[in-house]
Amino acid sequence: MAVNIFPEPFRLKDFQVFEPMVVDIKPALKPDSPPKCGNYGCNAPKMHQMCAGCHDIQYCNMDCVEQDFPSHRVICGAFHRGQRIPGRAYRRALYFPADMSRPSFIWLEHLNFKFGDDPNYMEVFLGSPPKSEVATMRFHDRTLPYEIHIFYVRDMSQTDIADIAENESVKTVLDTECVIRGSFIAVARSPFHETSQQVALNIDTKALGPIVAYLKLRAMYRGPIFFEQPQDMYPEVVYKKFMAHMQDSLTTVSTA
Repeated sequence: MAVNIFPEPFRLKDFQVFEPMVVDIKPALKPDSPPKCGNYGCNAPKMHQMCAGCHDIQYCNMDCVEQDFPSHRVICGAFHRGQRIPGRAYRRALYFPADMSRPSFIWLEHLNFKFGDDPNYMEVFLGSPPKSEVATMRFHDRTLPYEIHIFYVRDMSQTDIADIAENESVKTVLDTECVIRGSFIAVARSPFHETSQQVALNIDTKALGPIVAYLKLRAMYRGPIFFEQPQDMYPEVVYKKFMAHMQDSLTTVSTA
């Protein structure tokens, strides 16, 4: 992932009035919404099982507990051990180091909590790269009450992606053959549409499922990628309609 330049994803609202295809936009979870099942893909509204280890994630039944356990166990203990905040300016993030066997929760210091501020992830966790080489993937999974921003190093000095180390920590939770390279950090931000300035928030264990799903999407899917997640996988004929609509929109903007 370290040398890839991921394009900015599309937004569903730009295609909602596109005929003959109408895109359905499901409402996103809000901070005051009732909790939903933490087994990614279920999201049932009724909770019966709280994780006894981290006390952070809930499930609708024991089947969902068992289905989610192989991935949740990777970060459950780390969340429980790292709940003490170092100071008021810190927010919890999820760190995926390339050379470790599992991800971990870390505390990042933010100077003003606003979108675009520079927490200390660059020096401490990403090896002090120039700002021009730090790239971001942003998405809002509608099963979470916050956006996720993934920071990674776009090392332009590496001409061959095979020269970048495979990320061992994400291998633990990926159940496919897709390969993610280089370390990265997942940070939680307030949804852009709810405030004029996005602020840093604490990420939690419920973010792991959406992050893994999004990484699989970016690594394996060649259709249109949307900012709003989860999304449908579109067949080629629909993909061509998306692309034609986007090209028409760009042409209209450039000639306006």
